[in-house]
Amino acid sequence: MKCIPATLIFSFLIYCPLLAQETPKELQQKAQWFSRNQQADSAIFYYEKSGEKWLKQGEKGEYHYTKVGIAFVLQNQGKFVEALNSIDQVIKEGGQDMTQFQISQAQRIAGYIESRVGNTDEAVERYDLAINALEDTTSTQNLLVRSAIYDNIGSLYYQNFDYARALRNYR
Repeated sequence: MKCIPATLIFSFLIYCPLLAQETPKELQQKAQWFSRNQQADSAIFYYEKSGEKWLKQGEKGEYHYTKVGIAFVLQNQGKFVEALNSIDQVIKEGGQDMTQFQISQAQRIAGYIESRVGNTDEAVERYDLAINALEDTTSTQNLLVRSAIYDNIGSLYYQNFDYARALRNYR
């Protein structure tokens, strides 16, 4: 029989109630921090916990968006097929519950993944879907995101030595 160190039990008893008190947004912010710091397992853990809390609160769009966060972590790990399948499933199952911005970000990540695996045409299609998801062209946030997506398209064409198309997409 293995002994569990007292410090581990103490940490668990302290940690679990604190986790229960955190809002889904706070958990999502922790997930993003872990993702930025290349701590994939912790990022996925916090995205999952955040998603569970969003779902309990009836926020289906936010729940589905945490799955996009997990897909982002997976693509950072080089698990492109798994990440792309996850995004496609999220869009199929939860697209109607997500905001324009959330759908756009999901398609943008999918575009990036497609570009990483050498699927230029599919990447551009995904980027176009990301741009088209942002219907409100008066929103500053949407304009900034659209600009970044056009930059992604321009970079993709530049990397493929299609300079004329690259220039058309740098807006």
